Amino acid sequence: MNLRDHSPYGVKPSVLQEFRWNMHTWGREAFASNFARGGVTSAFFAATPGEAWSAAWRPALEYGSSEHISNLRRIQKTNPNNLNIADTIKKAELAGKTGKGMFKGMVGKMGGPALNAAFVAYEAYNTPGGATEKSRAAATAGVSFVGFGVGMKVGFASGVTAGVAIGGPVGGVIGGVVGGLGGGIVGGLLAEKGMGGIFSATDNMVERERARRTLDWRRDQSAFNTQKAYTMRQQSLQMMNRGMMNARSILGREAVMLHQ
Repeated sequence: MNLRDHSPYGVKPSVLQEFRWNMHTWGREAFASNFARGGVTSAFFAATPGEAWSAAWRPALEYGSSEHISNLRRIQKTNPNNLNIADTIKKAELAGKTGKGMFKGMVGKMGGPALNAAFVAYEAYNTPGGATEKSRAAATAGVSFVGFGVGMKVGFASGVTAGVAIGGPVGGVIGGVVGGLGGGIVGGLLAEKGMGGIFSATDNMVERERARRTLDWRRDQSAFNTQKAYTMRQQSLQMMNRGMMNARSILGREAVMLHQ
């Protein structure tokens, strides 16, 4: 089988297109198992930028699954004498029969949630304060972790696509690593910022409702410090004194009459 017949660039590719295709065919055979599963090498060694973008978003197949083995056999058809691919197919078939591939897949799927849970627990434990502060720290850590993952995925897809377009697989590796790391950091920071805004908004709502229901005279005492207020207080005090004197005189007269 002539690989040139399957090239998306036709019979007269440019120098960069020729380089992409040659590296694609080499990477597809050198990393046959990962490539057949739809792993990162399928994006790094994609023949075109469009294939790199699609491969970056596809979930990897389970090792030893029927789809994985079927893709390996397609790769083998392009180079039937490649003993490395033949050995890879045997190992994948054995893993599929014994269930080792399924076990590895389950461990891989559990790794992300377990790491997230550990990160959340660590942040909650190391945050000073009561239950409210710790729960907020845990929520922020969890959302930040998710934001990091989403940002990393978007950054990786964008970086590897641009890298493949500019420099083939070499550019794809550089673009994928830089884009994935940068996207993850930005995604985590944006998620953390968003949670901070949500907490701030809820705190403001609670504070406004508390202020509406509470008469806090200690906050503003300017109305009590005017000259008019001072004069009214003096007049009230004088009236109270006169009233108490009248009361004393009346009580005194009644006491004299009772003792006569």
